[in-house]
Amino acid sequence: MYSQNVPKDGPLPTVFLFESHSNYELIGKMSEPKGKTVYESVFEMDTKYFENKAVFKQRIKIKNNTTFKIKGDIEFMTCNSEKCIQGYDNFEIKI
Repeated sequence: MYSQNVPKDGPLPTVFLFESHSNYELIGKMSEPKGKTVYESVFEMDTKYFENKAVFKQRIKIKNNTTFKIKGDIEFMTCNSEKCIQGYDNFEIKI
């Protein structure tokens, strides 16, 4: 899985899309782990990616004391030496 910040003409970045909800608001940008940066000949550039596990963090401001769920989608790309695969999944976090 690649970073949220990749060079132009490189792999597709990881993108988080949050559903709007009146119980919270996003604060700032999502942070990501350090990851690994290497030269990838398929893109002819250095790219940052994550192996096995990556923890992304998003700060939120909770607007009331009601229990709710944060829902959204994640778009990402993974590659090996032969091909790249674009992925998509949804997430749900109970607050």
